[in-house]
Amino acid sequence: MSDAERDRLLASARAFVFAAEEDFGIAPLEAQAFGTPVIAYAGGAAAETIPGLDDPAPAGVLFDEQSATAIADAVWRFEQNEPRLRPEACRTNARRFDADRFRRELREFIDARLSGAPVRAPSSSPAGDPSRPRGTCSEVP
Repeated sequence: MSDAERDRLLASARAFVFAAEEDFGIAPLEAQAFGTPVIAYAGGAAAETIPGLDDPAPAGVLFDEQSATAIADAVWRFEQNEPRLRPEACRTNARRFDADRFRRELREFIDARLSGAPVRAPSSSPAGDPSRPRGTCSEVP
């Protein structure tokens, strides 16, 4: 299928079912970018990239087991909560992973780090070596 046909289908779908376990999973985010809520297995990154029904602005429904019963239950919960799953909430969530935002925030992080400004590093990352040379990253595309 062509990209245009895929995009048309994603944009017109009531929901996108994603039962795989992925480290990131771009397909659910592509669906959300079109305003389509996602019904997804909560394994892998889906639990981090898809705000579920417990979120004030849900973008999907998560299920805990890769089984036909769990998927059917998730579809039922989707149908019961469909009015809460707003296309704009889906699009807003997908924008968190926008390539331009990633480049901008990475550039800001590197510039701050190189200039010696305090940077809040992710808790799982080492703080870095303060003796490294200072410079700028503003030329990064």
